[in-house]
Amino acid sequence: MIALYALLAVLPDMSFLPRILIAMALLTLASPGAALADVQGLTVADVPAEATAASASEARDIALATGQRDALTQLLQRLTAAADQPRLPLVTDDMVVSTVQVFEVQSERRSATRYVARLKVTFRRDPVLAILAKADVAFTRPSERPIVLLPIWRGAAGALLWEESNPWHAAWAARDAGADLVPILVPAGDLQDLRTIQTAQAQAGDPPALTAIAQRYDADTIIVAEAAPAPGVQALDVTLRRAGPSGVSTTTERVDLDPAITDPALQLAAAANEIARRLESGTRDASLVPSGAPGSVAAFIQFGGLPDWLAVRQRLRAVSAITRLEVLSLSTGDARVILHYQGDPLALASALAAQGLELQRTADGVNVFLAAAMPAGGVTTPTPSPAPSPVGVP
Repeated sequence: MIALYALLAVLPDMSFLPRILIAMALLTLASPGAALADVQGLTVADVPAEATAASASEARDIALATGQRDALTQLLQRLTAAADQPRLPLVTDDMVVSTVQVFEVQSERRSATRYVARLKVTFRRDPVLAILAKADVAFTRPSERPIVLLPIWRGAAGALLWEESNPWHAAWAARDAGADLVPILVPAGDLQDLRTIQTAQAQAGDPPALTAIAQRYDADTIIVAEAAPAPGVQALDVTLRRAGPSGVSTTTERVDLDPAITDPALQLAAAANEIARRLESGTRDASLVPSGAPGSVAAFIQFGGLPDWLAVRQRLRAVSAITRLEVLSLSTGDARVILHYQGDPLALASALAAQGLELQRTADGVNVFLAAAMPAGGVTTPTPSPAPSPVGVP
């Protein structure tokens, strides 16, 4: 079993940096990432809001309040599995006040006594997730790190990715992704994108090229979405090749094209929205935070170098039960942290094992050692040093 070693050891190419700068960099890296920070809201768009009252202004106030409650209800449902939705709390005005970050009226119509509108409401992440945690249901903790999606069109002209004639790329680029709970980033195809990955590399799933384009956009996961007209029917066959912390997978989706839509560009836009909806649903079901009370445990972690730490950080991001990694202290070769999680500790151990990490409790039950089955990049890690004395969990 290979131990995971903390990154404070000065690497050869970092020897000129003052130790304080290295420590600051480590403090930034020590968290599983921006995915755990409350810096980006969760948006629900195109929410209907309407009401009738004695006056237009009174109807508007009622409609906006009702619409925001409905938007929060929709968001809670999108973050939970269908089986758990009957256990969700009834949304109240107090919940809306504590969670709404901003709302926008997308369209509106009014008369002397009636108001009809469509709303776009953005909610603050942490208060929304707190509602779900209190409800004791399994829920998805949306990542703020994007999924990079490369849309390849396979037609009469062959496979197209960055070409201006790629209609599938145009459909994805034109999407309003503001309400996506799974952030999907479609590179524009600038000169650096073209240099980073080419069409054949994307089709073949070339690991170095995929890693390079993911790193360019600070992403853990990349999806190559290759679409082609389905033979004999009005539909698209879309092959989704996904690479990320949970491994590599390939699936094929068939999306029917609406015959009532005569504009091919609008048909592809609808197909892109449907694929995005399926990706959101699949990601939600695969990354549900377990139900149960939050917990925390002290951990002692050691690292052999930067590749090991980056591999550990990536794998921890794939464990949906982990809510925060709090660094208590750093020294040369090891770190003491508090591992914050949601749900049952045994379920946490299983989730870590599924990511190639091992949770080992000491006799006192306080310290935790994380170990990877394989070193990153073939790195050989040194023998772990003895565990420190127990650290109390606040």
